[in-house]
Amino acid sequence: MEKFSKERIKEIINDFGHELNTPLTSIKGFTQMLQKEEIISNTSTRNNYLKKIENNSDRLHSSIINMQILMTQYLAGKEELKNDERNNGC
Repeated sequence: MEKFSKERIKEIINDFGHELNTPLTSIKGFTQMLQKEEIISNTSTRNNYLKKIENNSDRLHSSIINMQILMTQYLAGKEELKNDERNNGC
């Protein structure tokens, strides 16, 4: 078990920033690529990019839910995290 120290809160926030930025950057990049005419006409490439967007959307969704759980625990006065919760995406 680990207490929510100031250092741990900073680490969670930094991890969360990374967990948001990485999939968002990927989603934006693949969306921009899909706007190019040569990609639109190539079904295989287009489908590959759409799958990557879907996967990164799922990753983003999981990260947001994990952060909500952590912050809810913290705000509810639960000062300890189980190791499996702490290492589940944040």
